[in-house]
Parts: sequence; structure tokens; C-alpha cells
Amino acid sequence: MRDIVVENVFTVFNVTLFATLAATLALGLSTPATRRVVLGDTLFAGGSVWLNVLVGIVQELRAKRALDRIAALAARRARVRRNGVSVEVETDAIVRDDLVELAPGDRAPVDGPLVEARALEMDES
Repeated sequence: MRDIVVENVFTVFNVTLFATLAATLALGLSTPATRRVVLGDTLFAGGSVWLNVLVGIVQELRAKRALDRIAALAARRARVRRNGVSVEVETDAIVRDDLVELAPGDRAPVDGPLVEARALEMDES
């Protein structure tokens, strides 16, 4: 979360706007006749920048949460038959000619031809 906040606050765009706001505020407050106008304009512009930062943080947090949920759906381990022996391996370790064994409720970790099935139903969504 901290990384997301830092990345959204300290963008080139936001740092440039913060520097511009600081310069505008400093120059405007140095002249008594323009203090009220400059202060109002600077507060409005500063509020707009912070609103932009907040929207960016919220969007990125929501995207991260959605990606975390998708990653949780991916099967990490699978049962395969290699050389006639059934073993459990990481999905990254599945190689050509492995026969993937699926049980009810399992997710198919790879695409491939169907060799044998009994009362098979699959949801490909």
C-alpha cells in the first residue's frame, strides 16, 4: 500500500504541480494586494491535485485487489503422470508428454488434448 501511495504522489506531473503551486503561493503572498486571490486559487488548485492523487490511489488499489483475486484462482500445483508414475508438480514444471490427472473440482492448469475421461464436465469460462 505504501508503494502505491508513494508512486501516485511523487509522479513527475504532481511534483511539477506542487512546485508550481509553491512558487505561485510564494510570489502571490509577497504582494499584499494579491494575497486573497492567490491564496484562494492556490488552495483550489492544490485541492484538485490532491483529488487527482486520491483517485489514482483508489483505482490502483482496486486493480491490485482484482489481480490478487485472479492470481488466487490459478492452480499452482498439478498431478501429472510421468513415466507411468503419478507425481505432484508445480504448474510451471509441466512439460510436453506429461499426462495431467484431474479430479472433480480441479482446474486444468494447461491446454492439451484429452486422452481419457469418465463423466467429464468442464467449465471453460
